[in-house]
Amino acid sequence: MKPLKVLNLYAGIGGNRKLWQNVEVTAVELDESIATIYQVFP
Repeated sequence: MKPLKVLNLYAGIGGNRKLWQNVEVTAVELDESIATIYQVFP
C-alpha cells in the first residue's frame, strides 16, 4: 500500500504526527526556531 501524502500546515513541533502511520508528511512552519525543533525530532 502506498503511503498517504499529508500536507501539515502550521506544523508546530509536530505532536499531531506521532500517531500517523504509513504517511509521507510535508510540514510547513513559518517560525524558523519551531521548524528546527520539528526537524530534530522526526
